[in-house]
Amino acid sequence: MRAALTTGDARRPVEMRELPRPVPAPNQALIRVHATSLNAGEVRRAAASVAGLQIGWDVAGVVETPAADGSSPPAGARVVALTEATGWAEAAVATGSWIGRIPDGVTFEDAATLPVAGVTALRALGRYGNLFGRRVLVVPGTGGVGLFAVQLAHLMQAHVGAVVRDPADVKLLEKIGADEVIVGPTAEAQSRAPYDVILESLGGDSLGAALACVAPDGLVVTFGQTVSPQATINAAKFYATGGASLYGFYLFHEARREPVARDLERLAALVARKALATHVDARYEATDLEEAVAALRERRVTGKVVVTFP
Repeated sequence: MRAALTTGDARRPVEMRELPRPVPAPNQALIRVHATSLNAGEVRRAAASVAGLQIGWDVAGVVETPAADGSSPPAGARVVALTEATGWAEAAVATGSWIGRIPDGVTFEDAATLPVAGVTALRALGRYGNLFGRRVLVVPGTGGVGLFAVQLAHLMQAHVGAVVRDPADVKLLEKIGADEVIVGPTAEAQSRAPYDVILESLGGDSLGAALACVAPDGLVVTFGQTVSPQATINAAKFYATGGASLYGFYLFHEARREPVARDLERLAALVARKALATHVDARYEATDLEEAVAALRERRVTGKVVVTFP
């Protein structure tokens, strides 16, 4: 089968090669991959890796061999799954309880955007609980997780704010449910604070600013560090806020604690009802995977990048 492997060269981090088809463990299913989506975290990981590693977390396709322990959908089922670095390939294995069925009205391309970005947005928002009437801030409001988070928070009837760097993104965010869009650094949101829930993935100064915007008993969820892994915070201001929390969200830890199959099916159902848009901004075939990676690294897209395996 064709699969992406790391090259050990940060300038050209992956290339397609021929590999043997994977053999699933008893708790895994083998999926014929029709589409995968790319995430910034796995692209950064590929650029920093030694040569010869498989990569890719999101897959959508058809079950070829179901999990022997009965934990996955049956052979022939249309599915979406979170995998542990086997997704950029013509066939992938996934833990049975990390695989969800896709409704007939949902394409493989749309479904492939859901595992990392969709589940992260859904579960990060869910850390707080009932969002009805609460003030939510998404930083940034663009990108895979941000676009899903704005829509999901709106569906949960929260007041939704989003931070973006490009004024051209304002109309899109307002269209999908943002009540306020802040153009500039996260610190600009302080004039509109406080927020009950803040989702933050830039790190650095942005995380420090987010902690200064949280409401008493509020929650800041950090799930990335696109700009910098190091942040300086005003500890006195944060603890004096009263009851505020900072939660470190790592999707694979969350998935091992509570399997994601139901989350995937819930998100896919929202897509089927056209209540949730996937915002696939760029589509490539597997032969153009390197160009797809470059498009994401160079931030040429606002939403998701999808690669198909015909």
